[in-house]
Amino acid sequence: MKHLRSNIVATVMFAMTVAVVSSLPLTAQADEPSRWNLKGGLVLIDTSDPFAIDKPSGGQVHAGGNAALGAFVGIEYRLSNLIGLELAASYGKSPDVNDSSNANNDEIGGGPGFVPVLAGANFHFKNTGNIDIYAGPRIAFVSFGDFDLDIDGQKTRFEVDDDFAWGATAGIDYRFGDSRWSLIAEVTYLDVDMEISERGSTSTVTTQFDPLIVNLGASFRF
Repeated sequence: MKHLRSNIVATVMFAMTVAVVSSLPLTAQADEPSRWNLKGGLVLIDTSDPFAIDKPSGGQVHAGGNAALGAFVGIEYRLSNLIGLELAASYGKSPDVNDSSNANNDEIGGGPGFVPVLAGANFHFKNTGNIDIYAGPRIAFVSFGDFDLDIDGQKTRFEVDDDFAWGATAGIDYRFGDSRWSLIAEVTYLDVDMEISERGSTSTVTTQFDPLIVNLGASFRF
């Protein structure tokens, strides 16, 4: 059910972005301030060691340090030239899980899906010419999907509790002259724990997830 919900969120994010952007004009009117900024693109989720789980037969399995790709969409409303309010969401997969109890470090499954919904303020420190540099705090609701691992030849399903998190974002926006379009690059850090339990078990493993989220994409002012 969680996996289905994550896929629905990702599909809705993409559909809303396409629908809104396709309905907007390409050039700004001189007497109309651009208060809204719609952004979207690829997201890279980087975690060093998201979690480790003890095996019943001894040893551990753990997620690898490789980053995972996903997508993001967000919208910002500019209260002034200096301050904006932003709502955004991302979807990505946690790194693959490897069995660290054997020399081959075999891959035994994929990590849980990761859907953070973030809200916060942007403080625009440099907003002149074509360059816009900004940063601000974030609060987030983080939804994790269930995931399956092949442990000792047996398929085992694990569940991860959803959680709230806090963090911060910094970014840069490069605008193409008088165009409404810009290229953006953002980095977001979230402080969030993962509470992992085997389905049907009352015991949980709590570990820090703390992802570094890199957004690369485009924005559109209207």
